[in-house]
Amino acid sequence: MHAMAWLLNQRSFFMGEVTEYQLRRHGKLSRDLRDPDPGNLALLPRETRDLVAETERFYRRLLRLDADWRQAPPHPPSALDALRWRLQRRA
Repeated sequence: MHAMAWLLNQRSFFMGEVTEYQLRRHGKLSRDLRDPDPGNLALLPRETRDLVAETERFYRRLLRLDADWRQAPPHPPSALDALRWRLQRRA
């Protein structure tokens, strides 16, 4: 679910529905990725274990993409975004 939320936030940003500031503040990907219990994993069918492994690889890839993006300096807000922010602060 974290991955889906992150991807939807990214899409919203690229479609102009949220600002870069909003994405940086609220579009964080959870870093709490725990390894599955080997004993429980061994009880699952091979296809399911493969799916778990692929899902972990996918999530780690998203973590790398998110980390790389967050290392880039943020772009300054546009004049319109800055005006909206000032107006929201007054409300």
